[in-house]
Amino acid sequence: MLELRGAKVETTDNIPDRTRSFASGKFDKISAVLALQRPDGHIQLDFPAEDAIDLQTPRLDAPESTNQPPTREHDIDSKKQLTAKLDSDLVSVPPLMSICILIVGTRGDVQPFLAIAQRLQRDGHRVRLATHAVYRDFVMSHDVEFYPLGGDPKELAAYMVKTGGHLIPTKIETLTKDVPRNRTMINEIVLSTWPAVSEADPDGGGPGVPGPPFRAQAIIANPVSYGHIHVAERLGVPLHIMFPQPWVPTMAFPHPLSNLAYTGNPLKRNYLSYKLVDLIMWHGTEGMINEFRTEVLKLRPIRNGDLGS
Repeated sequence: MLELRGAKVETTDNIPDRTRSFASGKFDKISAVLALQRPDGHIQLDFPAEDAIDLQTPRLDAPESTNQPPTREHDIDSKKQLTAKLDSDLVSVPPLMSICILIVGTRGDVQPFLAIAQRLQRDGHRVRLATHAVYRDFVMSHDVEFYPLGGDPKELAAYMVKTGGHLIPTKIETLTKDVPRNRTMINEIVLSTWPAVSEADPDGGGPGVPGPPFRAQAIIANPVSYGHIHVAERLGVPLHIMFPQPWVPTMAFPHPLSNLAYTGNPLKRNYLSYKLVDLIMWHGTEGMINEFRTEVLKLRPIRNGDLGS
């Protein structure tokens, strides 16, 4: 019996051979079996009762056949030997996870994340890449699981061309026709992020045939998938934002959608540019995001001052 994180864990002899192979190292007086069987990723340890010692303060055996206290030199040598032994015997095994990658954009935005997905798969993780439906064949041809997000990448790219990359379009026609359509697409993307991290792919087993159940234990996303932080909050899982441009507040670079020029020097205005651009973007998505949070995710709405986006 071992108490782990305040809970008593029963020892077991029915651990599969596949799991035993993870722990090849052995202590002289401790036999440990690491079993990644718990769904929450915690490691179950089995210590024989007679070998229960305080691992925080390892004991040093006194030198044999002597009545003299150990010398300082012997003490140092023994500690070095024990440290080397522990380093060689301990095996670090990260928990295997179900990871969802949320990507909005063109094929050029999707492709780098395929390499990340494949690398994670080689480490034993289950990885799903959720992006626009037109990329299903492209993603699955690389033996990576898929889930369709809303939105059309061609329309998104066309909108950016029409607006010249401006957050606030300057042409009346764009404001009256293209902005409402773009908001509709963003809403489709946001709504699709929840099933992307929590449901089976509706066509994962072939057209009309659902794939295996899925629930993300970690999320990787680019910023323009919008729903990432909210679904991560709903699941209570870690979120890692990745983007080829700076997107998190820093003094090193200005926000890529701001008009500030890069000077090579750390500036406070660079840091503030992220806050201001986020505020403008939030005003354009506040309604749909809060509706998504309250109606779909059953979370509280984001209040003024939270600056969620």
